[in-house]
Amino acid sequence: MTRRSFLSAAVAAPALPSETHPVRLGYDTYSLRSLGWRALEHLDYAASKNLDILHLDVIHDCEPVSTARLAAIRQRAAELGVLLETGMSGLLPQPGALVPDRVKFLAEGIAWTAALGANVMRTYIGLDRARLPGGPIDRHIETAVEILRGVRAQAADAGVRIAIENHKDLLAREILEIIQQAGPELVGLCLDTGNAPYLAEDPVDILELLAPHVLTTHIRDAVIYPHRRGAAVQWVPLGEGTLDLRRFTARFRELCKEPRFCLENITGRPAQVVPYLEEDFWKDKRRASAAEFASFLRMAGRGQPYEGRLVMFDAEGYGAPPPQYAEALKHQQREHLERGLEYSRKVLGAGFKRPG
Repeated sequence: MTRRSFLSAAVAAPALPSETHPVRLGYDTYSLRSLGWRALEHLDYAASKNLDILHLDVIHDCEPVSTARLAAIRQRAAELGVLLETGMSGLLPQPGALVPDRVKFLAEGIAWTAALGANVMRTYIGLDRARLPGGPIDRHIETAVEILRGVRAQAADAGVRIAIENHKDLLAREILEIIQQAGPELVGLCLDTGNAPYLAEDPVDILELLAPHVLTTHIRDAVIYPHRRGAAVQWVPLGEGTLDLRRFTARFRELCKEPRFCLENITGRPAQVVPYLEEDFWKDKRRASAAEFASFLRMAGRGQPYEGRLVMFDAEGYGAPPPQYAEALKHQQREHLERGLEYSRKVLGAGFKRPG
């Protein structure tokens, strides 16, 4: 997308209905992972961009985690008028770990989140479906519910709700089962638009299914296009991919009373295949919906490979980049995030605060 076409799209953006809800705009600090910033640096940057919200990784961004440090971050966020939310790592215990260990870890995250003055803490089930612990999906659902029920009292006392991200691990309908069984008054969804296509899902369908439970988001874009094994998916700068973000945003405003747009910019990684033409892809997806898969096929059918320039040194297996690539990644992450923020404001109409 050229700057001219971007600005043309901004001018052509349709007016939003008056009954829709305003969207808080911010970003997940992972978007700028190569810069090495911590919480206070991210807060100052967010304020300089007139953002409403900041999603912190507590363990990384607040290091070393202490009562005094969390209090200082909370005070600075209040001074800047930036709403905080937090993120923790995966919910399921890895091989050799026990459920009580994960309950303790999650309870600690809830305490940290409350100390920061935040009311939403994001987690996820596993890294992706292929790397879930051994066993059937139903067992993982049961384990996740057991862990979440183990922190119900702490979450309720702290006023913190837990947002499960669709993290290329579980289908939306599987996450819905966890939310319903663990208690929707305390557990909801972090809707990641960029992860949805990796399980052959359209983020608009996830929104339609789970809107009452959406607590926050990771907003990003992807190109999705036909591949001999099914489809290929690659994350790209916001507004430059296949996802229908205008349609998503319009429904988001209508269905969610306090919508949050937390951009998570992850670009510079190669495309991955969604092998839906292969039998193994479907063997553990009995809850998949034919109608929703048809929506994904329509989306993939109109896509094509990304033609923009990317520094492709931000993926597993690449190792640490040499210095010249490291500097290029820093520039790319910041530039892509800022392009995404501009697109969110000018085309999607997100953000309470406006650049002055």
